Amino acid sequence: MLVDKGVLLCGCLLLALLVGQAGTATVIWLIAAVTTAGLSMTVDQRRWGIAVPAAYLLLGALSTDSVTGAPLVVYALARLGALGTRHARMAAAIACIPFAAVMVTRVRDMPVLALALAVCGLAPLLALRTVQEEAARRSLHVVRDDLREKVLTLQDTNARLLQAQDYELRAAALAERTRIAREIHDGVGHLLTRLLLQVKALQ
Repeated sequence: MLVDKGVLLCGCLLLALLVGQAGTATVIWLIAAVTTAGLSMTVDQRRWGIAVPAAYLLLGALSTDSVTGAPLVVYALARLGALGTRHARMAAAIACIPFAAVMVTRVRDMPVLALALAVCGLAPLLALRTVQEEAARRSLHVVRDDLREKVLTLQDTNARLLQAQDYELRAAALAERTRIAREIHDGVGHLLTRLLLQVKALQ
């Protein structure tokens, strides 16, 4: 996300340089665009999240100086539209259309207009990529947490199985000792008794 915003900010600065005379109004619009993009990242999917960048674009249609900050605002608007509902996407598109139409008719410098349209066209693609990366990262975090929970459960089950195995081994050893003792008692005991009887008979 920071790389995408950095690319767009470079595009905005390039636009400001191409305008030639970066006056106070251009700098104010650029600062307003950076502020708007920052605010839109904090409100995420809330209802007023789209209102801030949309207001920038609608007010920006009144001044050609707003072209320098438009890519950042279009990025924020596209990101919020992609994260939001169908109504949010429609509102984002509706806010961009009048701005683009006014800029096409008002900006007379063709290189500036071409660069502005190119960077503003790149902004929604970068926003969509960012949204997809965030969704993939969230799903990977869910999978990681699920796997960690399963590993802990398996470790607990393994420890219980090892305890049960130790218990079974001890029980089997005791059972074998008892069997051997019974065989000795039964077999050798009877044999000794018979031998004693035979010795007494011989005497």
